[in-house]
Amino acid sequence: MKWGSAWVALKAMRVFSRYYMKDDAWKREMQGTPRLLNRADYLLDLVKGKKVWHFGFADAPFTTERVQQKKLLHMRMQAVAEDVYGLDYDADAVALYTQLTGDEKVQVFDLMDLEGAVPANVFAPDLVLLGEVMEHLPDPMIALKNLHMLLPASAKLVITVPNVFALQNFAAAVQHYESVHPDHYWYYSPFTFSKLAALCGFTVTQTDFGMYYGQGTQPNSLLAGNAWLGDCLIMVLEKSKN
Repeated sequence: MKWGSAWVALKAMRVFSRYYMKDDAWKREMQGTPRLLNRADYLLDLVKGKKVWHFGFADAPFTTERVQQKKLLHMRMQAVAEDVYGLDYDADAVALYTQLTGDEKVQVFDLMDLEGAVPANVFAPDLVLLGEVMEHLPDPMIALKNLHMLLPASAKLVITVPNVFALQNFAAAVQHYESVHPDHYWYYSPFTFSKLAALCGFTVTQTDFGMYYGQGTQPNSLLAGNAWLGDCLIMVLEKSKN
């Protein structure tokens, strides 16, 4: 019933939008066709055989639950990546993770303040992952500029953030409320995030949309045909050449 109703609603919205948006002077289109991916599956495939720095790895306040259920992304990455180093600003969550797992390849790190710089004996990364971090930062520009200073020129930066166009956001809006985490400061779209990245010396080389599904679950045909309504943005960035 839920997806049948959603199909009817989306069909009606498509018809309505053709007329309502036909003279849109602010239209921004993406190059290429973005995919709708299972976020976890995609990230685990991306880090295979790579050396990875993982910011926001502890996934507070769900650290204990995810560790005990073996669902913590950081631990699943350790099974497929060459090496993984965890960084998180939540000192309590980092301590809890270490206590639960015995893993000491982690540290407390605040992207807003480089005083706690990555120790010199930590490996240089092939890939740096920021998963659902940027929306929690009061000044994301400072964080991105700090990352630009930290990253080797050859490393790729992968950032995932909640998608402003997520289907649940529209569903909440027509019910006259907002569905949002109480610690979030920002919403991001492909255009607004690309603009922020450019100001900080990065180029977004790939943008897709993702769903917050468990491993192995694929989007149904309705969602797969409407990638822009996915739960999150998945963006690959590189340092700009000039």
